[in-house]
Amino acid sequence: MKKYFLILGAALALVLPVAAHDGEDAHDAMHARREAAQTRMEEHRADLREQLTEVRDARKRAAIERIQNNLTALNNRMVNHFTNVLDRVEDILERIDKRAQAAEARGLDTSAVDEAIEDAEAAIEVARAAVDAQAGETYEVEITDETRLRAEVGKARKELHDDLKAVFDLVKAAREAVREAATTLAQIPRPDDTQSPATSTISE
Repeated sequence: MKKYFLILGAALALVLPVAAHDGEDAHDAMHARREAAQTRMEEHRADLREQLTEVRDARKRAAIERIQNNLTALNNRMVNHFTNVLDRVEDILERIDKRAQAAEARGLDTSAVDEAIEDAEAAIEVARAAVDAQAGETYEVEITDETRLRAEVGKARKELHDDLKAVFDLVKAAREAVREAATTLAQIPRPDDTQSPATSTISE
């Protein structure tokens, strides 16, 4: 829970003001964080191999290295997944915004949908900042005592699970905010001559 608020706080700091957020700069920053995380993990793997020399059971040594690699792979996979989800909902939100602008040009009241769009934009920015931060996280299994192998593995797994859950909640909030914008747009009578974007397309 503590990590959840740390991620949220960092996300808010990165997106206020939202206008200062630049897509290309954000992509470069995420790439840099991933490279830094990869460097830290490579250094940790070297340390881990040295630590594992104290573990007599070869099967346990192999299992620990496999688990460490799996933790890193899972984090990378989920960061990519969250990024793809946010890309999709942002594309949907852009289409909603265009239709809202068309409705406003025709003299319709779009104040409610405009507010919903602003809320969704803010939610996406917060979620993206959290995903960017997650890309730089590492989950290192530390072996200090052979009797604590299970506990150390469990600790790293729980930390990864808790962090991914915190980011998932923010991504889900962004997705739901876009769904709300789509629903609000659909309440405007004939906002334009095209079909309203289906809220069912906003899925994870």
